[in-house]
Amino acid sequence: MKQVKKYDITGKKTGEVKVDLKQPRSGAIDQTVKDYIVAVRENLRQWSASTQGRSEVNHSGKKPHRQKGTGNARQGYLGAPQYRGGGVVFGPKPKFDQKVRMNRRQKRAAVYAILSDKIEKDSVVVLKDPGLDAPKTKAFAEFLKKIDAGRTLVLKEASNAGNFEEVKEKNKNIQKSLSNLQKVEFLSIGNVGGLEIAKAKTVVILESAEKSFVQWMETGHREEAAV
Repeated sequence: MKQVKKYDITGKKTGEVKVDLKQPRSGAIDQTVKDYIVAVRENLRQWSASTQGRSEVNHSGKKPHRQKGTGNARQGYLGAPQYRGGGVVFGPKPKFDQKVRMNRRQKRAAVYAILSDKIEKDSVVVLKDPGLDAPKTKAFAEFLKKIDAGRTLVLKEASNAGNFEEVKEKNKNIQKSLSNLQKVEFLSIGNVGGLEIAKAKTVVILESAEKSFVQWMETGHREEAAV
């Protein structure tokens, strides 16, 4: 059983949230996390780098100089790789079949393990509903400074439970408050990826997402539907 600290927007500690982690760390999980991060980073690549070979460059077919009598090596084409503007030898070509695949169970286990590791290191906090009726960037900036957040990931509720329009309006004000802060991401707890969690120094769970967060940690499953 782990205790996740709960704060209000002023940075004052208001309590703790008890979280019972479902899956213990193991060597197999560590390898799954590594495979997951590698796969995500590989799949972010466009694989669109392209170079021209000697048969593709735009050059005339004229010989650089005559075959004999100049004292130079024989040359047949200005588009050869040894000339400036010539073709590239074994250069990259577009590749569109490089997607690295993992099954769903491995992905879920990896994301869960990354977030549970943050909890073990006390890098996850819960933020009490700030009750914003308008965007307030300064209030959030001071809060993140007080808890020494560093690079931050803020997670909102993923389900449509409760008053949908009310939750949507609150999230809109929070998103606008965070939009001008550097190194702060605002995502749904239902579709956040492991790479975003791994890059963040601190993960802030909004109070509206507290129930989903606790349920996810206790069961290993989450509701994958964003507000």
